[in-house]
Amino acid sequence: MKLIQGPNDEPLSVDEVLENLRIDHNIENGLLSALIVAAREYAEKYTGLRLISQVWEFDFSVFELQLIPKYGPLIEVQKIEYLDPEGQPQTMPETQYRFVSVQSSVGCIVPTVGNVWPQIMEGPGAVTVTAEVGFGDAEDIPQTIKQAMHLHIAHFYENRSDGDLPSAVEHLLHPYKTYA
Repeated sequence: MKLIQGPNDEPLSVDEVLENLRIDHNIENGLLSALIVAAREYAEKYTGLRLISQVWEFDFSVFELQLIPKYGPLIEVQKIEYLDPEGQPQTMPETQYRFVSVQSSVGCIVPTVGNVWPQIMEGPGAVTVTAEVGFGDAEDIPQTIKQAMHLHIAHFYENRSDGDLPSAVEHLLHPYKTYA
């Protein structure tokens, strides 16, 4: 896996966090920005989903019945590249595959009806999928995930040396946890 393009924004703005924490100054905006990033990264790691749109490369050793990227939800498959039996790089035509995505799951890539995956030289990196994943923009993220982020941020803002995250954060994130 390789990150090609990271998120251009965060799920929560500093203004939203200031309002949620009932802070009426901007002295700690730098800290709050860092806590927003940390809360997003935690939510992404816990759920296996990317919150804001990002582009990743996913490597596979073989063409499986369905290709399931480690992260989701799938927004768009940009390209599928593979090594043919002679080890030559090839790009699969977009008409030969489609992706199935559900808002709260990773999604998968399958051949279109009447097509099969091509023969390849199997091995590490034999198939590379470049895909855009995430919920999209901040307004597309489920409110439950945003609430978990608010709790995460509030906890570490108020308890700067306490590493124990409230269990409510994981309870809110758990319905979105993937096992890809």
